Amino acid sequence: METTSFIVLKKIVYREHDLIVHGISPDFGRLDLLASGELRSSDKQLPAIGLFRELEVAIEAPASTLVRIDHRELIGECDAIGNDPALFDFAVKSGAFLLKNCAYELPSPLVYDTLRNMLHHLANPRAPEAWSQLECSVIIKSVFLYENGLLPQLENPRANGVLEQLVEAGVENQKITDLTPDTWDNLKNFLNKVIKQN
Repeated sequence: METTSFIVLKKIVYREHDLIVHGISPDFGRLDLLASGELRSSDKQLPAIGLFRELEVAIEAPASTLVRIDHRELIGECDAIGNDPALFDFAVKSGAFLLKNCAYELPSPLVYDTLRNMLHHLANPRAPEAWSQLECSVIIKSVFLYENGLLPQLENPRANGVLEQLVEAGVENQKITDLTPDTWDNLKNFLNKVIKQN
């Protein structure tokens, strides 16, 4: 058995009481998990599996794309994202991007930490240091490209420094305050172009 953290990014009802849950783990990258009996109502246990929740799961070492959960425990939740349709839509699209592009059995600790930080910022958008949607988008894409060796080295040392700062901010949960709105837009367009090329 292996124990790992896991952030739920998608869930699908499977049979009568089971769920197939898709998400990201720092140790195994993308994981698709089978949660047997999750939809049975019980006085003893409320369902822990919800979108954008962080769980600790005990699983058999992944040998296929669908792995059975033997034990799960709720670590944290960002349920408040569901209170704002625009933030919820953004979080779902960000999760879909990661599920489409993160590999099975490829550890993703930097993307995982950044995703967890991003979801907490989206769940608390009025906090003084909260990342905006644009900042979240730029930061998660920067970290994804960096961790997968796809973030290009630019000729401009200052631009490279900004990209390194974004990666550090995502992993360490820091606010970047010295970039203008135009710079954030330019970064978004640049990163989208790099992702499209790759």
